[in-house]
Amino acid sequence: MNRNRVFLLLAAIFVSASIFSAHAADKLPNDIEWLTNDSEPVFASPKAVKGGLFKVAIMSFPPTFRVVGPDANSSFRSAILDNQLQLLGIHPNTLNTIPQLATHWAYGKDKKTVYFKINPKAKWSDGVPVTADDFAYTLEFMRSKHIVAPWYNDYYSREIDKVIIYDRHTIAIVAGLPKPDLHLRVALPPTPKHFYKGLGKDFIQKYNWKIAPNTGAYQMSDFKKGKYIKFKRKKDWWAKDLKYFKNRFNVDTVKFEVIRETNIAWEHFKKGKFDEFGLTRPKFWHEKSNIPIFQKGYCNKIQFFNDTQRSASGFFLNGAKEIFKDKNVRYAFAHAMNMEKVLSKVLRNDDYRLEQMFMGYNEYTLDTIRARRFDIKKTAQ
Repeated sequence: MNRNRVFLLLAAIFVSASIFSAHAADKLPNDIEWLTNDSEPVFASPKAVKGGLFKVAIMSFPPTFRVVGPDANSSFRSAILDNQLQLLGIHPNTLNTIPQLATHWAYGKDKKTVYFKINPKAKWSDGVPVTADDFAYTLEFMRSKHIVAPWYNDYYSREIDKVIIYDRHTIAIVAGLPKPDLHLRVALPPTPKHFYKGLGKDFIQKYNWKIAPNTGAYQMSDFKKGKYIKFKRKKDWWAKDLKYFKNRFNVDTVKFEVIRETNIAWEHFKKGKFDEFGLTRPKFWHEKSNIPIFQKGYCNKIQFFNDTQRSASGFFLNGAKEIFKDKNVRYAFAHAMNMEKVLSKVLRNDDYRLEQMFMGYNEYTLDTIRARRFDIKKTAQ
């Protein structure tokens, strides 16, 4: 229903069997073609001013700082993962592949293997260099029963076959099956092997509140359970002068403060205690923001769109149930939902309907697929 429409009030840029083979007999193929991309435009503004504190409210304190395992999938997880770079990235405007931790990449003839050259300047936030071992360790880590994460155990066993190490900064990642977007499927994040020092039965408790080193622009610097979490910008970040990171990550400190009720957070924002407030609810966007601090220009309402890959969204019916095996029953449900009325009356035309479950995948999106419209007559057919 929502095309990733975003409503903000003041924005700041804060924004990823065998385990590995490293035998002497492993030699890099001579016939691979190394690729890179340094021709895309810089997409962040050179006018951005660095410095300052950016404060934002969150509804609850995360139950853990781990990003896998029990209780790890909280909304705050994205703030941690945003500071963990992958081998490759996607340019937000051209959607072309750009370097992140890797400087170059190449494709194997088997259509399952991608070779990567790791940037030798890449470092963890504790100063330890990022090496090929950290990518091989990602498989060991994600496949371990000790992280208590069955989905990751399955994904990294099924989708990734192995990581081959050629030298300290050159690896190959082999997928389980050929994929059309192979270079992105296998562009794994590294895992700091020196930090975890092996995995055991005590992993969940031992690392529940430990702050793991990362490769991104910010690192968690301070927290008080139930109250706040702070991130600080790395002044000597290894990637700060690379082309596609220029003019980004400008705020010195980002503070997430726990406010457990939306209306209270709104009152705090109006008093200047927070720097942004998401106006995703129509009542806030159309009514509650019609107050002097906006009318006099102290705060601005900002609305923008982005066309990024969309996750599966919709009304799901359990196809294992006998009644839903009949496609006409499923059609009836589709035609019985008056989504247009919900959009116009409840959401005040601020949102609109996605025509299919997956949108924004460019050539992988079939634009001729359209959602069935409300039609009571067709529910009886």
